[in-house]
Amino acid sequence: MKINWIEKTESPKDVHSLLELEYKFRAEITQLFFSKFNDEDLDGLNDVVFDFCTTAKTFCIAKTTPEPFYSELYALLKQESIDCN
Repeated sequence: MKINWIEKTESPKDVHSLLELEYKFRAEITQLFFSKFNDEDLDGLNDVVFDFCTTAKTFCIAKTTPEPFYSELYALLKQESIDCN
Protein backbone atom coordinates (compact mmCIF):
# COMPACT_ATOMS: atom_id res chain seq x y z
CA MET A 1 0.00 0.00 0.00
CA LYS A 2 1.21 3.46 -0.89
CA ILE A 3 -0.02 6.80 0.46
CA ASN A 4 0.62 9.98 -1.52
CA TRP A 5 0.66 13.25 0.39
CA ILE A 6 -1.19 15.71 -1.83
CA GLU A 7 -0.59 19.02 -0.04
CA LYS A 8 2.70 18.98 1.79
CA THR A 9 3.51 21.09 4.80
CA GLU A 10 6.84 22.41 6.00
CA SER A 11 6.14 22.75 9.72
CA PRO A 12 7.75 19.93 11.75
CA LYS A 13 4.89 20.05 14.23
CA ASP A 14 2.36 19.65 11.41
CA VAL A 15 4.37 16.84 9.85
CA HIS A 16 4.42 14.97 13.16
CA SER A 17 0.63 15.16 13.59
CA LEU A 18 0.08 14.20 9.94
CA LEU A 19 2.38 11.20 10.32
CA GLU A 20 0.31 10.12 13.31
CA LEU A 21 -2.86 10.37 11.19
CA GLU A 22 -1.27 8.34 8.41
CA TYR A 23 -0.11 5.70 10.89
CA LYS A 24 -3.61 5.45 12.38
CA PHE A 25 -5.17 5.18 8.91
CA ARG A 26 -2.66 2.49 7.85
CA ALA A 27 -3.41 0.45 10.97
CA GLU A 28 -7.16 0.73 10.49
CA ILE A 29 -7.12 -0.07 6.80
CA THR A 30 -4.68 -2.97 7.26
CA GLN A 31 -6.93 -4.57 9.88
CA LEU A 32 -9.86 -4.16 7.51
CA PHE A 33 -7.89 -5.78 4.68
CA PHE A 34 -6.97 -8.78 6.83
CA SER A 35 -10.54 -9.26 8.01
CA LYS A 36 -12.17 -9.00 4.55
CA PHE A 37 -9.72 -10.42 2.02
CA ASN A 38 -8.21 -13.88 1.57
CA ASP A 39 -4.47 -14.50 1.25
CA GLU A 40 -4.53 -14.43 -2.57
CA ASP A 41 -6.25 -11.03 -2.60
CA LEU A 42 -3.83 -9.59 -0.04
CA ASP A 43 -0.93 -10.07 -2.48
CA GLY A 44 -2.54 -7.62 -4.90
CA LEU A 45 -3.12 -5.03 -2.24
CA ASN A 46 0.50 -3.92 -2.65
CA ASP A 47 -0.81 -2.02 -5.68
CA VAL A 48 -3.40 -0.06 -3.69
CA VAL A 49 -2.73 3.68 -3.54
CA PHE A 50 -4.38 6.26 -1.31
CA ASP A 51 -4.16 10.03 -1.59
CA PHE A 52 -3.82 11.94 1.67
CA CYS A 53 -5.05 15.53 1.53
CA THR A 54 -3.05 16.99 4.37
CA THR A 55 -5.02 20.22 4.45
CA ALA A 56 -8.41 18.51 4.85
CA LYS A 57 -6.84 15.53 6.67
CA THR A 58 -8.71 13.05 4.46
CA PHE A 59 -7.73 9.89 2.63
CA CYS A 60 -9.17 8.66 -0.65
CA ILE A 61 -8.47 5.77 -2.95
CA ALA A 62 -6.26 7.03 -5.75
CA LYS A 63 -7.45 6.57 -9.32
CA THR A 64 -4.12 4.84 -10.00
CA THR A 65 -5.27 1.86 -7.91
CA PRO A 66 -5.88 -0.93 -10.41
CA GLU A 67 -9.21 -2.63 -10.92
CA PRO A 68 -10.78 -4.68 -9.48
CA PHE A 69 -9.21 -3.41 -6.22
CA TYR A 70 -10.36 0.17 -6.73
CA SER A 71 -14.05 -0.79 -7.02
CA GLU A 72 -13.90 -3.47 -4.34
CA LEU A 73 -12.19 -1.19 -1.83
CA TYR A 74 -14.46 1.73 -2.59
CA ALA A 75 -17.52 -0.45 -1.90
CA LEU A 76 -15.95 -1.98 1.20
CA LEU A 77 -14.96 1.37 2.70
CA LYS A 78 -18.41 2.76 2.02
CA GLN A 79 -19.99 -0.33 3.62
CA GLU A 80 -17.75 0.01 6.68
CA SER A 81 -18.59 3.74 6.94
CA ILE A 82 -14.97 4.75 6.49
CA ASP A 83 -14.85 8.19 4.93
CA CYS A 84 -12.71 7.70 1.86
CA ASN A 85 -14.08 9.22 -1.32
